Formats: sequence, C-alpha cells, structure tokens
Amino acid sequence: MHFFLELDDELGLCELLHELSLLALELQRARRWRDAEAQFAAAAERLKRVVPADNWEVGRLLSEWGGCLAEHGAFADAEPLLVEGHAILA
Repeated sequence: MHFFLELDDELGLCELLHELSLLALELQRARRWRDAEAQFAAAAERLKRVVPADNWEVGRLLSEWGGCLAEHGAFADAEPLLVEGHAILA
C-alpha cells in the first residue's frame, strides 16, 4: 500500500481508494463477506466524493462490490450495483 500519498492531491486520493478496494477484494477472496462488503461500501462512498459519479473507477468498484454480494448469494442486493456499474462502464 502507498503510505506516502499526498491526500490533498485528487490523484493521490484516488490511488488510496483503489488500494482500499483491493483490500475489499482480498477480504472477498478470504470469504470474509461482511468485512469485504463494509470495505467496498466505504471505498465507494469515499470515491464518489472525489470523482464524478460516471467515472470508470466508480463503475469498476460497484461491479466488484456487486460481484462480492452475488458470490455469497445476496442477489437482490447485488443486482442494482451490477446494473449501475455496467451502465457506467458501458
């Protein structure tokens, strides 16, 4: 993880948020569903504050979060995230 990012710099903040989403993916791989979901939610909330809602990073993160939910059977919660993520990335 990049510990020396300038958080006043939008690019640096985006990089940090990307690192947080990677942590969420690792938690998902470890089948720590609740921790992964919480990490995805926190990363998405923070990312949406610093980039436009239609930014591809938002679409990627929402798609990964939806995939995590779907993987452990929360299909109703996963669907809107997957649809929104796809709409942004398409």
